[in-house]
Amino acid sequence: MKRVRWWLVLGAIVVALVVAAIPRDSSTRTPEERVTHLAMQIRCPTCAGLAVEQSTAPLAISSKEEIRQRLQAGQSDEQIRAYFVSRYGSTALMSPEKTGINRLPWILPVLLAIVGIAVLMFVVRRWRGRAVVDLTSPTAEDRMLVESALRARA
Repeated sequence: MKRVRWWLVLGAIVVALVVAAIPRDSSTRTPEERVTHLAMQIRCPTCAGLAVEQSTAPLAISSKEEIRQRLQAGQSDEQIRAYFVSRYGSTALMSPEKTGINRLPWILPVLLAIVGIAVLMFVVRRWRGRAVVDLTSPTAEDRMLVESALRARA
């Protein structure tokens, strides 16, 4: 019964991770929320490690305005991201695209967590199965060894 409970907990964790990874539908966002959301995904071309949304550099401000204009023109989020990638290269995005080998950084932590939990469950089960040895009381074999040592001494 406990084994089934552990597998249910592990399954719930996997389902929660998958649900968290599903992107939110952009059609439910307001235009300004979409601008902010995209500006957080696009790296500032002149700043080290900052998103367009976080930077006050002139190029970041113009990039945010470019996002706003493209959204007003009816472009999708994917089209806007593709525009910035075509203009500045694959490093234009704050996180790598989730295609091909770039999926590895997204999948590997989940796989490692699942393997870690499985190993932990295996180790705990083995620890529970071991008999507890009482090291404070002498066994019959210990007594016999002591008696034979005392006889050999006498």
